[in-house]
Amino acid sequence: MPAPDDAAVDDAAVPGTPAGTPAPGTSAAGAPAAGSTTGGDGSPGSASAADPGPAAASPGGAASAAGPPDTAVELAALRATCTRFLAWHGAVRAGDLLATIPPDTVTDHYGDGGAVTELESEIMLVLGKPAAVFVPSGTMAQQAVLRVHADRRDRR
Repeated sequence: MPAPDDAAVDDAAVPGTPAGTPAPGTSAAGAPAAGSTTGGDGSPGSASAADPGPAAASPGGAASAAGPPDTAVELAALRATCTRFLAWHGAVRAGDLLATIPPDTVTDHYGDGGAVTELESEIMLVLGKPAAVFVPSGTMAQQAVLRVHADRRDRR
């Protein structure tokens, strides 16, 4: 979104947007560009949330030079320049993440000791239940419950 007082885009992180380039949908003076008052379906009217944006204005609907990155390499390079993130805490290197594990943490051996057993014990206490089990996915949990249910009904 352009700055309130200036319609020019000057973002070094976005390729193809040198200083003074009008923001999408505006003229050089910052006024709405001709034809920008069409509806999302191309009919006359006010612009709406269904408006496909500047990518649809180029021939064949292809993205313009300032459009989204074409390859995973371009996307990774663009992501590396980001300083604000909507989720989590941004990019973290594996080494930095591993450094957060306390050195005295016991290794887990197929559910026998370690961080998983500690997690299960804590959840058991928090929920006030006699036991708790950690499963890495919802699908695995559903299959385990289905098997127990089938065993109890002798339907396996």
